[in-house]
Amino acid sequence: SAAQTKAIKGVAGKMRLDLAQFREMATFAEFSSDLDKATKAQIERGKKLTEIIKQDQGDLMKMSHQTLSVFAANEGAFDKIKSEKVKKYEKQWLEVAEAKLGKIIQKIEKKGELDEKDREKIKKALDAFAKSQVKKEDLTEIEDKEKFFEKKLAKEEGKNGSKENSK
Repeated sequence: SAAQTKAIKGVAGKMRLDLAQFREMATFAEFSSDLDKATKAQIERGKKLTEIIKQDQGDLMKMSHQTLSVFAANEGAFDKIKSEKVKKYEKQWLEVAEAKLGKIIQKIEKKGELDEKDREKIKKALDAFAKSQVKKEDLTEIEDKEKFFEKKLAKEEGKNGSKENSK
């Protein structure tokens, strides 16, 4: 739309596609209880993206904050965070961004643009944020469960393999 800046258009395209896929998968999921890992992950991602685009009534976000939030979501910054914690981390990310990316924020607000150098600087700040701010207890349990089952399966395969070798 004409109301969107180049910066938000540049980062929103992927999110628009991800949300469309989420809606399709969520509808599909209503009729199926046996979903594969990829489908579950896509549905979970869609829920988090939906949280990111929500704004409290009367509390409008600055264009730069919208751009940075969508950028972070597209980079997967919130994918491993529990859905109920996404807004908390989005707020923390924007506080960090305000402190570290002031010139880029001003550029987004004044010109409505992001260039490749800006994107690289945002990615670096986002990576540093993820490493220093995200707490283990706020991560989804899916990661831990998957690792647990992979280890258990590997042990079982090892036992079966050693039994076959001893025959």
